[in-house]
Amino acid sequence: LIMQVRNVNDVRVYNLTCGQKAVPERLADNK
Repeated sequence: LIMQVRNVNDVRVYNLTCGQKAVPERLADNK
């Protein structure tokens, strides 16, 4: 599994190659 980490507007976006949608880290923490 390859994970690409992109910093967009100071928000870490994890893009998984398994086909899941990119989920901002801050939104994930709020849930």
